[in-house]
Amino acid sequence: MSSYAAAVADLNTTGYAILCQLALRPCNTYELNRELQRNARYFAPRAESRIYTEVKSLERRGLVRAQAGATGRRPKLTYRLTSAGGLALEAWLRGPARPFSLECEAVLRLLVAARTTPETLLADLDTVIAQCNELLEGVRPAIAQEYAEGRAPFQADAHARALIFDFITSYHLALRDWAERSRAAVLRWPSTAPTPRTVEEGLETIAKAAERGAAGRRRSAGGG
Repeated sequence: MSSYAAAVADLNTTGYAILCQLALRPCNTYELNRELQRNARYFAPRAESRIYTEVKSLERRGLVRAQAGATGRRPKLTYRLTSAGGLALEAWLRGPARPFSLECEAVLRLLVAARTTPETLLADLDTVIAQCNELLEGVRPAIAQEYAEGRAPFQADAHARALIFDFITSYHLALRDWAERSRAAVLRWPSTAPTPRTVEEGLETIAKAAERGAAGRRRSAGGG
């Protein structure tokens, strides 16, 4: 295996998220964390928690290099892409994207709903709704205002950033809608144990969801 092939072997999504950010401009780890919190945390959630270890791994692989500097009296390291890092990013961009994944503990807990209580599930769903509301009513409007006023960090890339903004907004609208429907369903449960009525309601929900999916495919096929 060549040294370049070894450097990019098993490179994970966090690594590519960092390479993407450094391709835009050199950053220290604080700046990397800030930028990934702003956007990537919503579609690459593991990236945020692994920045500090992953950037060191990229440095060992020769894909980024650190440059010593200082802010006032405080030393800092600024990271930038190496030539190998640029090649790795270009190769990744030319290849197919990995299948998307979803991570939501409120959904995971529903797999064993009978082992908990309606109150616990309602609390989980309320948390999901609150998180969506915080993003939709606070975080995203503030970012939209930055673009409207021409002061967003990557204003010149608004044509592409708009698609990310639309994805994050649409995803959280859909997630909040699901959580609200689920909350209404759980409120009707006498307990988390299945009953003939709750099972029947569940089957109706499955049928309605399948029909929404089929209707969406028909609209897509029709171009509407």
